[in-house]
Parts: sequence; structure tokens; C-alpha cells
Amino acid sequence: MSTYYAGLLADVGILLLGALSVYVILATGQLSLGNAAFMGIGAYLTSYLTVELELSVTAALVIAALVSGAIGVVVGFPALRLKGIYLAMATLGFGEMTRSFFLNFSAMGGSGGFHGMKHISVGYIWAWVGGILLLIMLLEHSRVWLEMRAVHDDETAAGLVGLNTTVTKVAAKHQAKIMTPHGPRICFEAVVERGKGSKPLVARFGGIPLTRQKTAVINDQLPARITYPSRELIGRLSATRCELCERVGEVQVHHVHALAELDASDPTPWAKAMIRRRRKTLVVCADCHGHIHGARSASTFTA
Repeated sequence: MSTYYAGLLADVGILLLGALSVYVILATGQLSLGNAAFMGIGAYLTSYLTVELELSVTAALVIAALVSGAIGVVVGFPALRLKGIYLAMATLGFGEMTRSFFLNFSAMGGSGGFHGMKHISVGYIWAWVGGILLLIMLLEHSRVWLEMRAVHDDETAAGLVGLNTTVTKVAAKHQAKIMTPHGPRICFEAVVERGKGSKPLVARFGGIPLTRQKTAVINDQLPARITYPSRELIGRLSATRCELCERVGEVQVHHVHALAELDASDPTPWAKAMIRRRRKTLVVCADCHGHIHGARSASTFTA
């Protein structure tokens, strides 16, 4: 095969993958113009992983797809609250932001582009196309596709019968199959890579078997009683000791709004005691309390 035809078939395969992503979103009745942005993020990240970290192309594609999907979840939930032309404008703006970012991101080559990627055969590209086509064919025979079509036909009616239309539209982009002890399960998965030496952040929703276990035993444990430390003021009141004259008996609490209201040069014992303790309260007997209010006007202090 000539280089011209090989390059043409490679471009057709890549563009077909982009068209399939648009097709899935159109199944929910929404028009997104930001698919090229997610393809660009995946392409740049795949190139970086293969050139700089020397990962295999397949591993790099999987990681880049997960990262693009996680970004899609972050962008999708607020964006999919819009409809029609407003959603198209929002996704188009995201695409332009992504294009401008990579044009000025020198680590990825800036306007000159990223270089050094390995050659990929046409057969490898079309193998991915065939796999994605097969997944979409399986999706079209699932309950998820029926929900997507319901959102497409009448989103309001779909919401009235209990379908979460926002989740349905986001799920059109971010659905994963994981292996569990009970076999493969469908779930929503978002993965954010954190670089070398750190495990990726993985968030999953679903994937839990709902089969009833007749022999299951529930062992509910009694909640442990939490003992909170006693508050200082309660302990001072429980001591029933006047903090001025040291008399033991019935006590009261004298309180000020703020220590800043007290004058450090005030010679009265109660003011010195509060400043020394750095407390706005003072536990005193009735006689000392009356003396405090007799020596100072009670307009500034509260008891």
C-alpha cells in the first residue's frame, strides 16, 4: 500500500472514532462541539506518555482515555444543564480554550506541536475502530441505550418517570466495566493520574451486585459511647470555690464581653484575676460578686 493511501486510511479511522463519540452524544438529543478538545487532550497525553515515559501505545491510550473521561465528567455535569444552542456554545468555548492552551503550552511543543512519537500502523488504528464499533453495538442493545433514547425523545417525560437525565447524558461518555468477585459489572468510573510514585485517584459509582443472599447474617454492633472532656467552666463551678476569696460554698459566674474591656492597670483584684487567667469568666461567691458590681458600674459587664 502506498504512503498516500495508508495515511488516508489512518485519517479516516481517527476521524471515525471522533464521529462515533458525536453519535453517542447525539443519541441523547444533545449537540456537543467539544469532542475535538477531548481527542486533543488524549492525543497530547498519549504522545507524552509514549515519548517521555516510554509507555506502550496501548497503555498510554488507555490512561489518556481515562484522564479525558475524568475531565469530561468535570465539564459535563455543569455543561449538560444547558440545552440546544447554549450547550453547543459552551462546548465550543471549551474546545477553543483547549486549543489555545496547547498552542501556548511550551512543554508540549507550543504552536510547533509535539514530536518524537512512534509510527502506528493502519491495522492498529482500525483495530481500535472495530473494538469501539462493537462496544457501541452492544450498548445499543442495553437498557442504558433505551434511557438515552428516552432522554432524546422527551427529556421532561424521562425525568418524570424517574430517569436522572443529567446522569444519563454523562453516562453516555463515562461508562466502564470492572471485574468483581461476582463477575463483570457495569459502573461509572473516573480516574485522575497523579504522576510518578503516586497511585491514581479512582472514583466508581455502581458495580455492586444486587442479588439477594438468603443466608446472609447481619451482625450489628452497638455504637460505642463517646466520652467528651468536661468543659473547664463546668469543672470550676463543680469545685464550688470562690476564685477571689477561696471560700467554699454557693458560687456565681461573673462574665465580661471581652478581655480588651479590662484595663491592665486596674488595681481591683477581680480584674487582675481575669487578666492573669486570660478568661472572660470568674467563678465567685455572692459577696464577691456583689462587691464587683458595687465597685464598678454594671453597664459594661454582664453577670
